Amino acid sequence: MSTFKYIANFVEGFKSNDWNLKTSEGVDFPTRKTEYYKYTSLKKLSTQRFASISSKVDARKVFEGLDDYATVLVFVNGFFDASQSKGLTDQVSVVSKLDSCPAFLTSQKNVDQLFTSMNNRFATDGLVIDLKGVLKQEVLVLNILDASGMASFTKNSIRLDKNAQCSVVYKTISTGQNLEQFSNNYFEIELSDNAILWFYNLQNGTKALNLIEQVESHLSAGANLHYFCISKAGKLVRNNINNKITAPSAEVNLYGIMLGEQGSHIDHHTLVDHDTPHTQSNEIYKIINKEASTSVFNGKVLVRPDAQKTNAYQSSSAILLDDASNVYAKPELEIYADDVKCSHGSTTGQIDKEALFYLQARGLSKTTAKKMLIEAFLTEVTDLIESEKAGVLTSQMIQEYFS
Repeated sequence: MSTFKYIANFVEGFKSNDWNLKTSEGVDFPTRKTEYYKYTSLKKLSTQRFASISSKVDARKVFEGLDDYATVLVFVNGFFDASQSKGLTDQVSVVSKLDSCPAFLTSQKNVDQLFTSMNNRFATDGLVIDLKGVLKQEVLVLNILDASGMASFTKNSIRLDKNAQCSVVYKTISTGQNLEQFSNNYFEIELSDNAILWFYNLQNGTKALNLIEQVESHLSAGANLHYFCISKAGKLVRNNINNKITAPSAEVNLYGIMLGEQGSHIDHHTLVDHDTPHTQSNEIYKIINKEASTSVFNGKVLVRPDAQKTNAYQSSSAILLDDASNVYAKPELEIYADDVKCSHGSTTGQIDKEALFYLQARGLSKTTAKKMLIEAFLTEVTDLIESEKAGVLTSQMIQEYFS
């Protein structure tokens, strides 16, 4: 099936039909023969049909603690809900249907160019942060998905000027366990000299949610990106997190937790491109799987010839709670410089039986002991969360996973 016909079948209900993506441009639907989709099949997704559906949802009923944030942006099925949002300024705003959207760094060709191109074509509204200075109050973005058969596309831009700082909590919430949904979100992050961004991407999926997200970040001299992605459940969750460091003393920190359950499939692909000397990157991913779920971590570090004095660290660790679950880990180092410090490690196993016995011998139930050991396993990531509010939300997702 041609890409054009596939798109026509996949997304219906959009008024305009001038889809202009051509297979001759090398954009095809990924299959298992595509290297970066080796462990992730999209066959079931390709047989489903979705439409743009507008809904009214009371944000307070699906998210507690709305009043704790001075700036709140609510999107329902990809459409901005001004009536439930607050605290918008010239520096934190919304672009509607991309009419006045700033020029995006539109993607280099990447493994998910089809989904990026779909987003370019169908995106409705999106978050725009164009910040000078320090934003003391955290920005909360709610991506609420409501109605079965819904397709949602948002395009988001975060640009921090020299020495600017801010923290963003981006929370995806699906309102029903059995609602077949598709959400496609694109994030562009551009950090100028010495800018610092804390971004917490909290994906609280359901067993029927299909979620595809693309992050493209560019860092200038001395910039710092702290990106957390916490994925819980989801029929299909795919995160592509691409980072390019273009000036010295910049640092990318990528932290992730995958909580697979109920047959979910969670796939995180990361790329850190060191394109200049004296830069640093850190990646720590923690994975838990139960109930015949599958998780994939593919982390690539690219060190270009001129990127001497690069320091890159990558680690992924997984625990399988049953024999029917699977984890696929593929760390990659591609190094063309000789004066660097780069390392990666990957482990997969089960809960330590001796530690479990030790806790049970001291009066804890097996369930409680398992929970304590897993929470301790995740602390390498959770302890790095600077935001108290994001920490609470992450803790809630972890508690829900055990409930």
